[in-house]
Amino acid sequence: MIVGNDNMLDSVSHGVFLRIGFREQETSGQPDKRQQKEARIMPVEFIIADDHPVVTIGVARLVAAHPDLSLRGCARNSSELVNLLATTSVQVAVIDYSMPGGEYGDGLSLIRFLLRRFPRTALVLLTGNDSSHIIEHAQRAGVKCIVAKSDPLEYLPPAILAAAVGKSHLSPRMLELASLHEQSPGVVLSGRELEVLRLLVEGYSQREVARQLCRSVQTISAQKRSAMKKLGLSSTIDVHRYAAANGWVTCADGG
Repeated sequence: MIVGNDNMLDSVSHGVFLRIGFREQETSGQPDKRQQKEARIMPVEFIIADDHPVVTIGVARLVAAHPDLSLRGCARNSSELVNLLATTSVQVAVIDYSMPGGEYGDGLSLIRFLLRRFPRTALVLLTGNDSSHIIEHAQRAGVKCIVAKSDPLEYLPPAILAAAVGKSHLSPRMLELASLHEQSPGVVLSGRELEVLRLLVEGYSQREVARQLCRSVQTISAQKRSAMKKLGLSSTIDVHRYAAANGWVTCADGG
């Protein structure tokens, strides 16, 4: 876990974004015709969790050019992320969707946990999963801002700023996938079925998936069979082919 030092914070904390209250100047006697509203203005403070250093380094460099944002720390897995959120007060957490390692898992299970545990911290989902199913379930879980890793990193700051004030924001690729899903929703998997297949495709055993999702092996097996039946798949090879064709498999350098 890397927490931003004073030098890093100083380099990105001289901007203007949120107005937090104001008071009008008043003088005794004649009213001042040039009353001024003093505003205390603060940058949006956020952290990022991603298991790929190239991503966190890129975000840190990008933020240096955005004085309305302040990067307070970086995490490499869900354990570091939760520890960072528990000790650092921030408005937004940018999280990788697929982030192996850590006791809190990743994907939808991590999203739901974070929204329960840290309800005052907005989430921005940064994902290399090119899947409309993942977008839909993430939005249902409560994530309003999603950025695709296939889009230029410059689309991340607007998402962070939007999340800080409770607004929605999708990067261009995410908008495209959401539009395609609305036009042709196809088979509807439950969030749990989606997570089970995704984790299995990423190389986890059923026992490991069960441990990560806090379910029994029997339950995971049943959800796998249910998902495969809905999708018309008859073998593990079919599952992998379907996942590759529908953007569930992330590229080697992005999650």
